[in-house]
Amino acid sequence: MPGSGLTLPLNLHAIAARLTNAYYAPRRFAAVQVAFNNQRCRVLIFHTGRLVGTGCSGPMQARLAILKAARQLAVEANVHVHIRKFAVINQVGAVGIDAKLDCDAFASTHSATSHYDRASFVGLAWRPGGESICCEIYSTGKANLPGSTRQRDLLSSFARMVSELLRHSNRPEVCELVPEHLRLCHRPRLVARDDAPVVAHSKARAAPAPRMNDLFGNDVEWQLEPLEPVPLTEEDAVDGEELLALAGF
Repeated sequence: MPGSGLTLPLNLHAIAARLTNAYYAPRRFAAVQVAFNNQRCRVLIFHTGRLVGTGCSGPMQARLAILKAARQLAVEANVHVHIRKFAVINQVGAVGIDAKLDCDAFASTHSATSHYDRASFVGLAWRPGGESICCEIYSTGKANLPGSTRQRDLLSSFARMVSELLRHSNRPEVCELVPEHLRLCHRPRLVARDDAPVVAHSKARAAPAPRMNDLFGNDVEWQLEPLEPVPLTEEDAVDGEELLALAGF
């Protein structure tokens, strides 16, 4: 605060020695931790003068915890700070779907947006595209929802994600209770395999057959009468050599 004679960086060792509810371990974490019981939260004091409230149940509780820490700094450590800007950096929601989740089946269906490795983490992490939260869910159905800065964004994002979680649980019939426009938001579409035969979606138009026109079909004058039986004459009855003799050769 201007006029207090205080300069940056802050002397965290002196602050931790004067505050009654402070904990400071510089080898583990580079901030003084100030704990409060009502509301139950923890305020981190950095040497840059930044105060961070964690573990609060909402934005108003976080703002109140920051103001309590600023007042305690002024009274006990004679460090006067002025809160210029308050902003919510991250909100974490806790929820349960009341069903057992099949993490292996879910990770197989959403392989592009989820990660599941039992060796490193017992839960499944799912971050679908276009959502403001990440879902860290366990096989018991309990989940954490970090990543948002507003409660409205957290609720709207989870409303579009819960149907896919229920579809891979032991109670898939509950998924039908979700409205269709929310149920189909993150359902993967059917994709053909790479080795599947190629099927044409549009058939090529067959070449038209050549049209045969009858030149004499529409002309009455050129129409021929049907053939009549021809009687066998003497010339037709003789052989070829006799036919020459009859012709005078």
